[in-house]
Amino acid sequence: MKRIIFIVSIALFSFSVFSQQKTKLAEIQWGQQFKIGKRFVFFDIITIDEQNNIHVLYKQYSGFMGLNAKFHVAKISSDLKYSPYKELNLEVEGNPNQLMDIVEIGGNVYVFSSFENTKTKETKMYLHHYNVKTQTVSDGREIAKLSWEGFKRRHSGSFHITYSYDRNSVLVYYDLPYEEGKNEKFGAIIFNNQMEILWRNEFVLPYNDEMFHIEDVYLGDNAEIFIIGKKFLETDSRKKRDPRYYNYVLLSTSDQGNDLTQHDIMLKDYYISQLTAAMNPNNDIICSGFITEKQKSSSIAGVFYILIDDKTKEIEIETVKPFDFDFIIQDMSEKQQKKTQKKAEKGKDIELPYFEFRDIVVKENGGAMITAEKFYIKVVTRTDPRTGATSTTTYYYYQDIIVIDFNPEGELNYAIKIPKRQYSTDDGGFWSSYVMGVHEDKVHFIYNDNTLNINKKSGPQASVQTRGKKNISAVLVTIFPDGEWNKELLYNYKEAGYNLAPKYSMQLSANEVLLYCNSKGVNKFGIVEFK
Repeated sequence: MKRIIFIVSIALFSFSVFSQQKTKLAEIQWGQQFKIGKRFVFFDIITIDEQNNIHVLYKQYSGFMGLNAKFHVAKISSDLKYSPYKELNLEVEGNPNQLMDIVEIGGNVYVFSSFENTKTKETKMYLHHYNVKTQTVSDGREIAKLSWEGFKRRHSGSFHITYSYDRNSVLVYYDLPYEEGKNEKFGAIIFNNQMEILWRNEFVLPYNDEMFHIEDVYLGDNAEIFIIGKKFLETDSRKKRDPRYYNYVLLSTSDQGNDLTQHDIMLKDYYISQLTAAMNPNNDIICSGFITEKQKSSSIAGVFYILIDDKTKEIEIETVKPFDFDFIIQDMSEKQQKKTQKKAEKGKDIELPYFEFRDIVVKENGGAMITAEKFYIKVVTRTDPRTGATSTTTYYYYQDIIVIDFNPEGELNYAIKIPKRQYSTDDGGFWSSYVMGVHEDKVHFIYNDNTLNINKKSGPQASVQTRGKKNISAVLVTIFPDGEWNKELLYNYKEAGYNLAPKYSMQLSANEVLLYCNSKGVNKFGIVEFK
């Protein structure tokens, strides 16, 4: 009798899975399946040309631990037909340059590359123009050079690239070689949208290398540079991970880089666990992130929002919002809720562990939205008692998503926790996490989920092994302007034939997201159009 009930249950489950209605908020156009070379991974979108062909970049890993890599260009037509790839030749003067970045600006696509000459102790940076018709790059033009003769290799300097909010200027930022224990140095070159130099300068930071770490660099529409960094209070490496022993600071340039000023970013009653920054349309700086009362920076107790005036560099808005108890225990099992309740009753700090910042979206009205994802890794080593042989398995866990939305005045519109339970082994989490798309006044998240969770917004979720094939569907989570959200079926695994790789998918246009699917050397693209 039990066997009959089990078979009937499976039949009913299968019927419910394949009879579920797909979302009406989006449609998918699927492309053809095609094979690519071994160890090829989709890397980035280069541009979309006038014929609506999507030029994409593949990275081919080779050498020990994939340290050597080649890049290849492929073209996908508007109906998602695939043209064979061709290698992107970045060789300059016989040297195999490394790809650094690709920037589309002023109606042109530029490729940045670099070559490190260990004999002459020099690193050079080159600029190439990408031709959409031939899918080739021009000969490289040298735009910057570092000499690290007499310096240790780890202090030899490096190049970084970013661009302004309005995409009218590009920053080439480079660490200059420095002596150990001395103050760090950096240089900057600002280009306009025709890649002509606006200004260049070099600076000495007001800290030595042991007491300061640059987190990120931003370029304003007014060609000013903003640097977010951590100022450490102790040299002990363990304390450097403890929010009690570091402060965030903002360094900014003005007067075409002739001045460098410093501003502390601190909160009165909380430590800053994680911080990110962006520029709004008025060129003001938005700093947002998470707060903590604990020693671990991966533990978060709430969020904050700071607006720094572009001209005065003073803080104009400061909002701090701790998570309430119901938000923290949301989607926990009954047993976990009781355990957390007891900790709270004893006066212990209740925080959310393992959350990492993911994205910041600046809105046209000056508001901002930030997202974070629960992520951690476990390494398990097993020993065979008979032979003594050991085996190691690495588990990758990608779980809940947090979405925080602020209005232009820094007031909290909503805070949402989207339950998710993804895991995989020995694959770096290739098919885990999510891809986000912002369309008009809605925010969408697409990711692989257990089919059992499609109509389940709250409570403990069924886990999904994203590397496998069993019980996997791609879901669409939509957040509406009032903070309400729903989760619906986007497509099931059998329909697409291949698992979605969310981390390699990306927003294509104002209402489209490009999906990338991969399985054993076979690729498939799809375009999600939001309604």
